[in-house]
Amino acid sequence: MTKTKDRIVYLVSAKRKFVNDLKLSLPLLHKNYLRAFPCEVILFHEADFTPELQREIEATIPYPLSFRLVEFPKSYPPGLEDKTGNSQFPLGYRNMCHFFANDIFNRPELADCDYYMRLDTDSYIISPVRENLFDLMRSRSLVYGYIGEGKDTRAFTEGLWQCAENFAATCGFKTCKTLYSEIPERRYFYTNFEICDLNWFRRAPWRDFFAAIDKVGGIYTTRWGDAPIRYIGVNLFAPPDAVALMPLHYFHQGEYGREFGDGKLLLPWAAVRGTIQVRVRKIVRALRLKKLLMHVFRYR
Repeated sequence: MTKTKDRIVYLVSAKRKFVNDLKLSLPLLHKNYLRAFPCEVILFHEADFTPELQREIEATIPYPLSFRLVEFPKSYPPGLEDKTGNSQFPLGYRNMCHFFANDIFNRPELADCDYYMRLDTDSYIISPVRENLFDLMRSRSLVYGYIGEGKDTRAFTEGLWQCAENFAATCGFKTCKTLYSEIPERRYFYTNFEICDLNWFRRAPWRDFFAAIDKVGGIYTTRWGDAPIRYIGVNLFAPPDAVALMPLHYFHQGEYGREFGDGKLLLPWAAVRGTIQVRVRKIVRALRLKKLLMHVFRYR
């Protein structure tokens, strides 16, 4: 494999569901990207990701993988305990958000790296990619490449836009877009796939912007995600022509970039099943809420 200054990164879990997802994601990554555009693939993991699990993952593709240990806090930072009461997003999830929001940029494994691509264990590149995405970033002097946008839950962005507004008003950096009107509340980049110019993200204004966000502690107290944080910071400080949608046919709880595909949507059943389960859970929650509201109004 030719050595490059680019990396593809996963953060992996020892839980069987995520291991099985990864065993689907990696062969598709190899088939549809790495065979044409090889680069180093790093799998960050905690201590419970055993050598046996590593060998199980290595057996899924004929391609070298780098496993690197990452150590996360085992308890909430002092004074930053969860205020949401939502057990669906425990400490481990918030550690992940913090890791991808900014910690990843300063990992020693990426010290000599120009760009990094993030994939989640349930990220699936489902058609052959037609060009080297890292070269595309370089040729267009892009700071950020993304696959889609979405809208977050109100409770999980409470106070985030205000925090960003306070920073923008006092930081002294030129902003490229205006909060609220051009950077709507609750919007996010779909960061389970992203490509970042690491030199840009290691310097001000991003560095100072994230420090201001981190000081408030909302990632831990309110479950601010890396996705809306990325959306605000990139849109505030990166020139619009330095941010671009990537030409990629991709699946993560839904299909993206079909226009860049080969006309086929061939997915392992496990990937489809995962998406169905997510949507069924949303329907069940909505029905439970409806039932609760009917009960409340019936006895008013």
